[in-house]
Amino acid sequence: MITEENLINLRFSKVKEHGENYYYYEREFGLHYSSLTLISEANDEIEGDDWRIYFYQVQGIEIDNMTDLVNLIDILERNSK
Repeated sequence: MITEENLINLRFSKVKEHGENYYYYEREFGLHYSSLTLISEANDEIEGDDWRIYFYQVQGIEIDNMTDLVNLIDILERNSK
């Protein structure tokens, strides 16, 4: 389970689109023009406080537990230039 507090503690940025009632979280790795972005589902799509994370650029990969998310972020941080 990944909570909203977990996302904040992992330095995800809260994104609220102008004029919309929903928000989501994202975190970028790498250089802006060639970055890899992790993105959450929107707050109006979650059940309780159980967030899921996806790769913005790739479909079909879903992260739904803290251990996997922390391991992935660790790998990305260690290997980002």
